[in-house]
Amino acid sequence: MPFRSNGPNYLLSCDGHDKLAGYQNSLFDLKIYGCLDTFSRKILYLWIGQTNKDPKVIGRLYLDYLIESRLLPRRLRLDAGTETGHMCAIQKFLLERQGIDQSESEGVIIGPSVDNKIERFWRDLREGMVDNFRPVLRALYEDGLYDPTSQEDREILSGIFIPIVRQELQRFKNYHNSKRYVVSTNNTVLELST
Repeated sequence: MPFRSNGPNYLLSCDGHDKLAGYQNSLFDLKIYGCLDTFSRKILYLWIGQTNKDPKVIGRLYLDYLIESRLLPRRLRLDAGTETGHMCAIQKFLLERQGIDQSESEGVIIGPSVDNKIERFWRDLREGMVDNFRPVLRALYEDGLYDPTSQEDREILSGIFIPIVRQELQRFKNYHNSKRYVVSTNNTVLELST
């Protein structure tokens, strides 16, 4: 299906990011989830917690966004992960309540992650913020100061790092959202100076 976004809040792209989680995405309980408006390229929310695979957590993030923004997007673009089940149900229920025929609107579009427009943003986030934390986390593990098999160590690490990373995610979101973007006819994203 070709990419199309008819305007702000028409198509939101949501996905998880596990680059802080370490080896096989399981060394550290530091999981990110985000949502991007594909038209404006604005990040609508970025969240970090101990999991981004729990459908209840991901559904709650989406519901919180809807309540705060008071906007219902026409479409969601998601990968086929099991974490999106509640989010899909919320989207479909609310579209139905608004009387929107989902066969026409395609309220939820499921497809491979590589086709998800938030994927390009993850590279920017990794280079601009995530890579700053990875050497510290790796040193804690390699120097024997963190044992991933210890639940106590996992809880302590999450308790320390999640608030710090959450603050940095908010800063990065604000910086990213202060930029202006244009999308050319061949779907290349160009950043304009502000």
